[in-house]
Amino acid sequence: NVQTIAEFHSVTPAQVLLRWLFQQQQQQQQDLGPPEDRQTQNQTQPYEKEDEIRKICIVAKTATPERMYVNRNIFNFTLTKEEMGLLNGLTTEEDIRARENLELYRKISILTTPQN
Repeated sequence: NVQTIAEFHSVTPAQVLLRWLFQQQQQQQQDLGPPEDRQTQNQTQPYEKEDEIRKICIVAKTATPERMYVNRNIFNFTLTKEEMGLLNGLTTEEDIRARENLELYRKISILTTPQN
């Protein structure tokens, strides 16, 4: 779990998750290869593999200066392939859809509940 990985690396769980996102993006870029290898015959069409990249902006939300410093400090450790695999398996598309449905239900409940 995330806590165990954090303890192993002597970092916080937030740092583990931020590093996981960073390494995912880094790996995707490596998988694409250098930009000069991404040229297509038709220059007006984008390189098709670029559509496969998960474009994620990593934002660690906190108002605490100490946590801001800690959250930026993700470059002094690297997650192993095994750790990356473990973290990749934490959330599935099904989990994401279930969460979205719960959030939608919550919003509908709030809107339809009579206010006193």
